[in-house]
Amino acid sequence: NGACAEVLRHHLPDGVDVPSSFETIGHVAHLNLRESQMPYRLVVAKVMQDKYPQIKTILTKVGTIKNTFRVFSMEVLADAIGGAVPRIAQPGDAALETTVKQHGCIFQMNFGEVYWNSRLEQEHKRLVATFKKTDEIWDMMAGIGPFAVPAGKLVGCKVYANDLNPRSTHYLDVNCKANKVQDK
Repeated sequence: NGACAEVLRHHLPDGVDVPSSFETIGHVAHLNLRESQMPYRLVVAKVMQDKYPQIKTILTKVGTIKNTFRVFSMEVLADAIGGAVPRIAQPGDAALETTVKQHGCIFQMNFGEVYWNSRLEQEHKRLVATFKKTDEIWDMMAGIGPFAVPAGKLVGCKVYANDLNPRSTHYLDVNCKANKVQDK
């Protein structure tokens, strides 16, 4: 992030902090820009695209989570997939379809439709490591499967998983099949 921060220091006015971090979800970069940074959000996105060629989509959260499914409104700031920017991400936005690998498992999702937090990776790993093959796991807020899929694939225990969000349930099914745990 050093080279990116250095370039941004030259492009942002005095008094506007350089964004200090972002989450990467496959080819998607998720920023949480402050109000003072928002007028320069497209500059930030352009510099990030130049410095991180593996990132195809850059977005920032707008507003707060106000729904049962824990998804939030996002503004797409850069889209190498082919959409106009800036724009508010809509359900099914192709630029937010991405794949993440964790713990030897593949997770597909549309980041705009499901809850995903890459910062929970170590917690997922820690908890799954406590499971035994003879355990029966009931995951009633399974999301796209960050506990359920590794429990079935890596530990081999019996897993029952579901989620209120129908899009999460869709991707849970996709991820179970992709990781060959649909019958676990």
